Amino acid sequence: MAAAPENRLRVTEYLDLDLDREQWLCNRCGRELGSARDNYKKGCLLNDRDPREIHPPLVTGAYNFSQLHPFLTPVSGPPFLSTLRQRGPPALPCA
Repeated sequence: MAAAPENRLRVTEYLDLDLDREQWLCNRCGRELGSARDNYKKGCLLNDRDPREIHPPLVTGAYNFSQLHPFLTPVSGPPFLSTLRQRGPPALPCA
């Protein structure tokens, strides 16, 4: 059961913090994304996309950012955050 709105703090357009239970929540679907003492991204889906799907490349050559990582809520699907990074080893876990 979701907390009453007065117990929530709006953090971003789609992300709330339940102050009583110390949980991250999607404010669209109410899905819990994990402990507020941890990174909310751990409760999100990660969708690797080619940035060229959104915008043509502005930089060519070796310095080519080529992965877009939208973090999505598991149920309702809006992106909480998108990060852009170079291809290569997996990103380090967020602390």
